[in-house]
Amino acid sequence: MSQELKPCPFCGHVGLDFAEGSTFRWVQASCGGCGATTGETRIQTLGEGSKEEWMEEAKRDAIAAWNRRTSPPLIGLPVIGPSLIPAHGSA
Repeated sequence: MSQELKPCPFCGHVGLDFAEGSTFRWVQASCGGCGATTGETRIQTLGEGSKEEWMEEAKRDAIAAWNRRTSPPLIGLPVIGPSLIPAHGSA
């Protein structure tokens, strides 16, 4: 896989681990640094190609999903605590 991987928006780590999802038809990518995850990605299980080719395609899809949702690391930025968020219905 030669696809560029964006850093984790939570810890800044660049590297994903892949694991079987809820069934054999799904794969899930997670940050190798903090464990943040993407949603599960469907693995093709019918048609042309081998199981290995299908898994590589699913990993590419998982990387694409990771890259769509990630942004530069937020390390060092202030965190807004719950006391700063107005309660529903108050103004």
